[in-house]
Amino acid sequence: MSSTLPAGLGQKPAPGAVFDLGVSRLFGHGDLGDEGMVSGWAVPEDNHNWNDGIEASFVLAVKAGGGALELVVEGVPLTGETCPSQDITLYANGFRVGFWCLNEGGPQRLTARIEPEQVFWRGKLGYIKCVWVMPNSVRLSEIRDSTDTRQLAFCFRSILLRDVQ
Repeated sequence: MSSTLPAGLGQKPAPGAVFDLGVSRLFGHGDLGDEGMVSGWAVPEDNHNWNDGIEASFVLAVKAGGGALELVVEGVPLTGETCPSQDITLYANGFRVGFWCLNEGGPQRLTARIEPEQVFWRGKLGYIKCVWVMPNSVRLSEIRDSTDTRQLAFCFRSILLRDVQ
């Protein structure tokens, strides 16, 4: 068995982006920082991380037994009068595993099921490249009196992987 990852995965996650099942990890400086973040991310803040662009890619590995997984992300969408909703599609290793149309501000929980065949298993680790596609991302400088030129859609706060029973 080859120890290299399939070309579609891109790169191995940093050691800090290896997840234990059932353990919630926090975005931002307090935990993940920029570990696992491949592209499409703003600089990590104290307790969260915004996307920056219409796609944000994250590579992680999970210590698991090879069954189906549930990925849970908590965060807050950028919505308001000039940006009434955020559409978010999640791909795991190229498979579409979730879609959400968020039209309310405030905390949101995005949950997606990832089947065993959608994970690249290597030994005791399952590798997943998550790509969140957010076509309604907007620059604050274009909708508010702001100098912030990041292209934002969702403020990522936590991420969790757990076994599906």
